Amino acid sequence: MKTIIPDNLIQLLPLLPDIPTASVSEMRFSALGRIYISLYKLVADNSLDEEYGTRAHYERRIRALIDTGWRSYGTLSDIETRGRMLHMLFSLTYEPFAVAEERDEEACIHAAETLIEEYLAAESPESPMCRPIPGPDPRGLADTMRCAADLAIPGMIRKERYKRWFQRHIAAWAATLDGDGIWPRLPYADALRRIGLMNRDSYMFPGSPHDTRIRKAYEHYRLEVDVPQHPEELDRQRLRDLGLLYEVAIQGNVWKPDPARTERIIDFLRKAVAPLSPEDDMRVYALAFVVHNLCERIDKRIQLETSRPESVAGTEHSENDR
Repeated sequence: MKTIIPDNLIQLLPLLPDIPTASVSEMRFSALGRIYISLYKLVADNSLDEEYGTRAHYERRIRALIDTGWRSYGTLSDIETRGRMLHMLFSLTYEPFAVAEERDEEACIHAAETLIEEYLAAESPESPMCRPIPGPDPRGLADTMRCAADLAIPGMIRKERYKRWFQRHIAAWAATLDGDGIWPRLPYADALRRIGLMNRDSYMFPGSPHDTRIRKAYEHYRLEVDVPQHPEELDRQRLRDLGLLYEVAIQGNVWKPDPARTERIIDFLRKAVAPLSPEDDMRVYALAFVVHNLCERIDKRIQLETSRPESVAGTEHSENDR
């Protein structure tokens, strides 16, 4: 009988990989960040230290991951990979709140401004990167834009031109959507990154004129990016696509979250990556979405129970949510 990753958080915890101490790939780093942010927030927000591990334990894991992330970031030259890793460093610094130090915040701000300036220099009129071409976005564009958006988390966009640059690309993406909400010849990964950033722009800067268009694009790509029927159909690019689809499907704001689609993605990932070695980054990347989904389910169930009258609030968690 083929094993699958358990749909049970307590059973899943022993399968979580260790934090590398020297260096780490971007895919594994982003996955580990998603895993430990999800677990820390579940435990800290709901006082579940006895059930799923103490918040101090997860604080130590996040602290170790931040340190490893910066060591690895300093060895990178590719702007796309740096943008992805830096986005997770922002998330690790600002989402758990209790773990990061002032030096982490300063490092994130400095690195993001440096990355954006480097990209802006390459996007000069003399650069091929600035030419309007059909097909995929220039390498690193969406990831650099995401770091520009990350600068707005603590209200720190001190350079107005970063905001103008960010929103200029948002407007260009909206303008090139066709009447069916499609970017012709654009790979799914680029389309989903665009959708996520356009939705984030709408959330951060209310009053966006692009909401109707981006909602139509989301509805198209939500169905266009197919969740495979057979686990053996998974490859690295399909894994990236499904991860990006999961991220936009849970966002809300311009559209409602799509729990049915996210559950299909999670069910497929659990089955597809179970045979892979724990050393395989694809397995860890998929595992991160499974952990996030389980933490979200448990948190929602607790919130529902605490909002009920006392006569029914003591209902036990279902086995699948534990």
